[in-house]
Amino acid sequence: METIAFRTQIDPGKRAEYERHHREIWPGLPVMRKWWDDMADIMQTDARNVPLQQPLVQVFHLP
Repeated sequence: METIAFRTQIDPGKRAEYERHHREIWPGLPVMRKWWDDMADIMQTDARNVPLQQPLVQVFHLP
């Protein structure tokens, strides 16, 4: 299985709201598109509400 890591950026002052969204995601496990739309007002996104990502280079892996 491929492991993918990336970093997104939360808007200043929105951390508590971001964490609240994550606490609420698991019971309903919403579709990714809806999640992106819900988070668009607190995260940096493109015009389609896809979160902007900064790919990370894997340096090592511990199994």
